[in-house]
Amino acid sequence: MFLGKKIILYLAFILLFFCLPAYAQNETGLKPPTLQINIPTLNLAEWTPQNSSNWVGVYIVAIYKYGVGIIGIVAAVVMMFGGILWLTAGGDSGKVSEAKEWIKASLYGLIIALTSYTMLYIINPDLVSFASLDIDKIKQTATTNESDATISEIALTSSLSGVGKLTNDDALTALNDNITLKSGASLQNVRVSTVNGLNAFQQQFGNPLIITSGTEGDHNNGTLSHAEGFKVDLRTNDNPQLKNYITSKGTPAGTIAGFPAYTMTIGNSNYRFLIESDHIDTRIVPKP
Repeated sequence: MFLGKKIILYLAFILLFFCLPAYAQNETGLKPPTLQINIPTLNLAEWTPQNSSNWVGVYIVAIYKYGVGIIGIVAAVVMMFGGILWLTAGGDSGKVSEAKEWIKASLYGLIIALTSYTMLYIINPDLVSFASLDIDKIKQTATTNESDATISEIALTSSLSGVGKLTNDDALTALNDNITLKSGASLQNVRVSTVNGLNAFQQQFGNPLIITSGTEGDHNNGTLSHAEGFKVDLRTNDNPQLKNYITSKGTPAGTIAGFPAYTMTIGNSNYRFLIESDHIDTRIVPKP
């Protein structure tokens, strides 16, 4: 007796269920599958190489539209069946009640089918957005050691021996007014090319710089080290713009000792920035 009502309600709830996973897609970049059974409402033109990750959403939209049409047809047939059953009941109260149940089932199923979109939109608009999630692809970066010398560094070794050094006072005089040296730090024997590179970088950056460490203290030795005058540390704990500038303008160069490295070229200088916890280890060497 209530078979028709159950059929209509089942169809409506199945349609409602198919709407739910439309938003749970990811950026797979896969080509859409070849369908064994085509859906009349499916628009294959929407499947483009640029939109290949959204094929699930396109497919579910087609199912929804097709399902609403099917439920509408079934509801109309069931309603007509209930009407015929009522007309032929001949005053039999049992048949009249059965006819009413058929008509009610068709109406309930049709209402659920037609309002499923609205119900989901009220619950959460994202449930009917049919949009792909934008998931950034993870890029593998190389990990190197501070002691590793690149080919360009080896090529520079012979030419760097001729790059002049400055006394601390001469270095401070050569630096522009927007670069200051922290108390206790020293630029004794810093390279001329390093000072020129600092001036050029500061002009590009456009904000003041504070050198927290230069050639003083116990720094690692090496061809391009602090001790040889090619490195300085720049303070970042009160200058967040510096880190943002380097990460946005620089080129990622893997990690060194667990810290991200970036490279940059300005004028006649090549820069290697190592972003550490409270400062940026800055290496400046002239172009070969």
